Amino acid sequence: MTRGRGLTRRELLQRGTVGVVGLVGLGVLSNCSAPASPPVSPSQAASNPSQAASASAKTPSAAGPKKGGVLRFGNAADLLGFDPTKLPGGNYPMTLTVYDTLLRYDDSMKPTPELAESWEFGDGGKRLVMKLRKGVTFHSGRDFTAEDVVYNLKRYQDEKVGAQVRQMALYISDVKANDKYTVTFLLDEPNAAILDLFDLLFITDKEAEKDLQTKGVGTGPFKLKSWIPSDKTTFEKNVNYWKEGKPYLDGVELLVVPDHNALAVHVESGAIDIADGLNADELKQLEKNSGIELVIAGKGGNTNDISINTTMPPFDNRKVRAAFDLAIDRKRFNERYWAGLGVPTRLPYPRHCPGYFEDQDKYEFNLEKARELLKEAGVPNLEATVTTSSGSYQPGSDVMAAILQADMKKIGVNLRIEDLPQAQARPKFFERKYQIACHSYGRGNRDPIALLNAASPWVPNPENNITGFKSEKYEQLIKDAAKTTDAEKRKPILRELNNLIIAESFCIPVCQGFRGFPKQKRVQGFGANLDGMAILEGVWLS
Repeated sequence: MTRGRGLTRRELLQRGTVGVVGLVGLGVLSNCSAPASPPVSPSQAASNPSQAASASAKTPSAAGPKKGGVLRFGNAADLLGFDPTKLPGGNYPMTLTVYDTLLRYDDSMKPTPELAESWEFGDGGKRLVMKLRKGVTFHSGRDFTAEDVVYNLKRYQDEKVGAQVRQMALYISDVKANDKYTVTFLLDEPNAAILDLFDLLFITDKEAEKDLQTKGVGTGPFKLKSWIPSDKTTFEKNVNYWKEGKPYLDGVELLVVPDHNALAVHVESGAIDIADGLNADELKQLEKNSGIELVIAGKGGNTNDISINTTMPPFDNRKVRAAFDLAIDRKRFNERYWAGLGVPTRLPYPRHCPGYFEDQDKYEFNLEKARELLKEAGVPNLEATVTTSSGSYQPGSDVMAAILQADMKKIGVNLRIEDLPQAQARPKFFERKYQIACHSYGRGNRDPIALLNAASPWVPNPENNITGFKSEKYEQLIKDAAKTTDAEKRKPILRELNNLIIAESFCIPVCQGFRGFPKQKRVQGFGANLDGMAILEGVWLS
């Protein structure tokens, strides 16, 4: 497969499957859900490239895609360098533009070949052998080999690098290059979610590490030409790209337009071909334009949450945290921020994930119960600061904070809202110098273990978890769910894990969102991966 294609909202409505299948859990038909995707079993045979059905966008022209042209891509968030181990939302249009991964999940979570042509498990799931694609070169001109995979895996494991999927990478105990195009990964225990890692392991040129932050070098369809931070990044066609005939475009201009009104106007006027980062109301308004098409992607990958610093009193008391769970009006937030198209939730993952159980997804908005819990905790007149970053870093966080502030005031709780830019908010979260954070996390649409070992409010290591939550039972349940590859045997483990998450309320899921891309109808072949990262290799301009 060469791309995971998003669907337009009209297409999804016509199909009658608007729920989490294609609209990231939009919830327009709340009883619809995607088929449950079973965990990857080590007993699966090698992936067969011939079985990977292409999800390329169908072209309306019998002549096929046209070559040439430059795509103008408007991004509400700034690009924060080119290190793909960091995954802020503003970097999403860049990652699969510059870099490739070893495999890529399609829309149904089936792993399909990319830089790895095939793979096979052995030794009961504790050995994974990958055969790599030959003839691939980096933008520098150097050949891509097994040694590059070894280097990148070890870099993702390096604590100093701080890769967001480091915990997943650490499941691999050893890696070695058998020959120039074969890699063996060794695991101490089988892991039901291990292939999720390789969908997020972006391969960089090991000889370009010192300049990685400013001069990303990958094997992807476009090469970096110039970068003006907070303004414009220019990519040019990789004429040696390994996917025959691609990319079709001559280049891409990634334009930073932080003002949402200005970005929407640029899309409507045609000054920008496609955009990322607009909110639901703006997307719905743009869709009324006959020349614009709305592509929705992500499948529940992005979820708004309330993260609580459990290392700071009185938030080390779980009754206080439970009070905040009861005091957040999820439905009102969904209406105000997601225009009613999101999915209010109490669980960390959407319906199509193995860890979702409908009977556990019960939430309640009850201010009186919240008041009683705060009294029991000895803080009936609590005063606290809610930290948000309402720009492109944590969009919607200001809306959530305002709703929480207004409702908490009704029960005698005074919340002060501290809205910070990304450069200040991000370190404050990771250094745990906050009390309550209106926040959001990604990668919720994969195996539960992939999420819990990658997203900052969920990782089991309290040193890396922005909430500081520490629980040996939590860590053990995650380990047990990871090594249990039988889907039925995993269910009770995942249920117990969910019960612990609900009881401790260190991270409180609020609403599952989506990534929407308004585009000019002349933009053909656009797609996105499960997380909503743009895939531009097959884009062409009609």
